[in-house]
Amino acid sequence: MTQITMEQQRHEVTGRALLPILKVEKEKRSAPIVIQSRKTEKDYTFKISRSEWQENWYTHIWIEQTYNHYTHMGTFREGVIIKNHEVLKTKCAIAIAWVLRQIMYEKWERLEKSVLIMHSGRCLACGKRLTDAESIKRGLGPVCAQQGGL
Repeated sequence: MTQITMEQQRHEVTGRALLPILKVEKEKRSAPIVIQSRKTEKDYTFKISRSEWQENWYTHIWIEQTYNHYTHMGTFREGVIIKNHEVLKTKCAIAIAWVLRQIMYEKWERLEKSVLIMHSGRCLACGKRLTDAESIKRGLGPVCAQQGGL
C-alpha cells in the first residue's frame, strides 16, 4: 500500500487565502496552488510571485508544465495575463486571470461556486510547511495570515 505524503495531499481553501499573495509586497514564489473548475473538473497548478520594479509591484504567474517543473506564464496586470506585451488567450491564462480578478474584487461567493482552490500543506504566501490543523485549513501560516489581514 502506497503512503500519501503531506506534499501529495491537496487541501481545499477559500479564495480569501490567496488575497495576501496579491497584496503583500514580497520577493518570493508562493507554494503550488491548484485551481480546479467545479464544472469541468479541469485543473491547473500555479505558483505566484511578486516583484518590484521602478516602484511598482508586479504579480507573476508560473504554471506547472511537468511534475514540479514550472515555467513563467506571464504577468497579471489590468485583469489579464500579459507576456511580451500581449494578452495571453490560452485556457489556463484565462482561468487564472478570472480567479485573480475575483480575488481582487473580493467576489468570494462567485469564486467559491466556480472553482476549488487547493494547496499541498505549505503556506500559500511564503511556501513554508504548515504544521497545525488551523493553518492547513486556512492555507496560511499565522504570520502570513496576520500580514494579509485574515
